[in-house]
Amino acid sequence: MTNTRYITPTPDQCPELDALLGAALHFPPNEMAQWLTIIGLEHVRAIQRDQRLVAGIAAIPMAQYFGGKPVATAGVTAVGVAPDLRGTGVGSLMMRESLNDLYNQGYALASLYPASLAFYRRAGYERAGYRITYELPLTLIDTQDQRCELVPCEPDEPVLRELYAERARRSNGNMQRPEWMWRYRLNPEGKAAFRYLIQHQGQNEGYIAYTVAGRRDPLQIIDLVVLTPAAGRRVLTLLNNYHSILDNVIWTGGPLDPLLYLLPENLTGGSHARALIKSSYDWMLRIVNVSKAIE
Repeated sequence: MTNTRYITPTPDQCPELDALLGAALHFPPNEMAQWLTIIGLEHVRAIQRDQRLVAGIAAIPMAQYFGGKPVATAGVTAVGVAPDLRGTGVGSLMMRESLNDLYNQGYALASLYPASLAFYRRAGYERAGYRITYELPLTLIDTQDQRCELVPCEPDEPVLRELYAERARRSNGNMQRPEWMWRYRLNPEGKAAFRYLIQHQGQNEGYIAYTVAGRRDPLQIIDLVVLTPAAGRRVLTLLNNYHSILDNVIWTGGPLDPLLYLLPENLTGGSHARALIKSSYDWMLRIVNVSKAIE
């Protein structure tokens, strides 16, 4: 008879959990251990059967904006079941225990990027939005508008978080980022990042952070906030000025992306597509505590 428990793994169990999740999610050795360390082992859970870890899950403490307010949300990640135990109910057991755990911790919502819609629907999750990666040839940007000023800035300037929060309040589903995610976004390891505040008549109207790699690589926007059309057009002007050197720009956004919709030709489908959708990830949402979610 097996002894199955839902536990918080100890630091000495981290190598075993790394091996389990690496095999379950097809990651190389030590990569999941690094990810769990970033999240914090106190936010990681596992299913232990006898003395063996057979499933793992983690919850990133964060919030998502709905109705203009941040709502306490667990960002569910690193969900994996040992390959030899898939289909045995271990994963479903872990999801049930996790939801009870998140409820007791005071979360109102839980959200995630699904590998399987059916699996997470059985746990009460449903599609709620999209994270879309766009690619645009720089030669298709014909904007030249420099009414706004670009001011170099450092990644830890508080105004960046204030601008992001203002943008996040304007549409549903945006994250209230944990601090480590800010560092990852604005100062990525091993890459040279360029960051500019966008100002108009002394007022901050947005910011952009991007990286440029090799001459054959696209310009990569790693973070972007535009609060006004003028700020968006200043970003497009900045990108346009790279067209003689680079071919494309890549960025992520939602279905109604503010940068995309400032282009005169902004089709993303059909034979006349300008901005291409490189990838589109569904994200799913589940209410954990009904009263807190409604409040």
